[in-house]
Amino acid sequence: MFVYTVAQGTAANFTCAAANTEGGVFSCKPGARNLRWQSMSVIGKASQLTSISGICIRLMMVTTASTGGSAAVASPKKVGGLAATQTPLYNQTISSTGRTNHGSFGCGAAGPGGWVCPNEDSMPELAGSSAGSIDTICVSGTASLTFEATQETCE
Repeated sequence: MFVYTVAQGTAANFTCAAANTEGGVFSCKPGARNLRWQSMSVIGKASQLTSISGICIRLMMVTTASTGGSAAVASPKKVGGLAATQTPLYNQTISSTGRTNHGSFGCGAAGPGGWVCPNEDSMPELAGSSAGSIDTICVSGTASLTFEATQETCE
């Protein structure tokens, strides 16, 4: 198994859209090898809020890959590790074709959060060269909350 950190090319914030509206965070389309989703770390970056709010991250898979957005970087975790075959994006346009939800987690508007798959058999997986993608999307009851995120995938 090869493990990769998926992140934006340059550090930047993600922003939740209008209240209760889903927005793209990361999308990964498999390349030659099977693609599995392992974990994600998030941290809210709001300051001086007058109410308690949170950011929900949803994990989903679609049968037709999400598109658009910007190219993300999948970096091998091990020195000298193989280059990723997956195609990662961030701020993607979310596909709804054949959508299946695989869980949700989150963080406070100004605090940390995340999720780690409890075991290898629990990882959502797409076959190599599949037409679909594994996506993480954000939603919040409060508009314009900012956060940072990285995720780990396996091939």
